[in-house]
Amino acid sequence: MAPAGGVDRIIEALATARRPIALVGKSFVTAEARAHLHEFAALTGVPLFSDWEGLGAIVGSEHHVGLVQTLATVPEDERPDLVLLFGLRFGLATQFGTGGLLPKSARILQIDPDGRELGRLQEVELGIQADPVGTIGLLNERLGDSPVPTGRDDWLTTLRDVSDTRRSALAAETEDHEDAAIHRS
Repeated sequence: MAPAGGVDRIIEALATARRPIALVGKSFVTAEARAHLHEFAALTGVPLFSDWEGLGAIVGSEHHVGLVQTLATVPEDERPDLVLLFGLRFGLATQFGTGGLLPKSARILQIDPDGRELGRLQEVELGIQADPVGTIGLLNERLGDSPVPTGRDDWLTTLRDVSDTRRSALAAETEDHEDAAIHRS
């Protein structure tokens, strides 16, 4: 479980962020873990993204947006200002910390059970070696009935619009190439 000081810093960062997101890895495999994650998103209004391994954890939440790759098409002036990584590690899914998906200007807080992963490939403001599921549970307890910061619904709508536009563009591109099947000689 995360130390109390780390949880306090996460709560402080959430209170001041205008455009926060949470990136979820494969840690949330049980129904109970997913319920804690969805509760966290509801309490904070934070949109949820994942890699392929974490996708099942965010589906079903009112704050589910989709895969982290969606962030590639978010306009520069609307990119996240706070990124919480809950068990998702820097690597292929995050474009190896190049800033293409997770802006270098964003505050990045990473929670991972393996301390060697903290800040690997991209600098983080805060790295906490802890179980992401336990940390979410502790955050939920501490957040209690505090109101969701204003503007989070608009932020979620913006991200969903970006996601829908991206999906439509990919679907249109697929339809354009439907007749151009790959053939072997």
